[in-house]
Amino acid sequence: MEAEQDFLTAIAKGKHRRGAGARLRKIIAKREHQQYGRLACFCCGRVITVNTSTIEHILPQSLGGTWGIDNLALSHSECNAKRNNTPTPRFTVV
Repeated sequence: MEAEQDFLTAIAKGKHRRGAGARLRKIIAKREHQQYGRLACFCCGRVITVNTSTIEHILPQSLGGTWGIDNLALSHSECNAKRNNTPTPRFTVV
């Protein structure tokens, strides 16, 4: 099995395998939980689960955002679609 850092490097370079999204969501969720103590949607701040989340680019790709782990967060699919490519600050988790 690939090491997590090797996997993230491949994602950032666009060299990931099909179906890598589930693994990437788990890695993002782990980081978010460590940082904020819970999982919350990047856009609205409501509670989210790994299985019901989508991967959100903090700085949209259309505006120069990358697949680097620091530019990825979790969001509800509705929030992700509504946000589109608008730069939006992270919802403050209290």
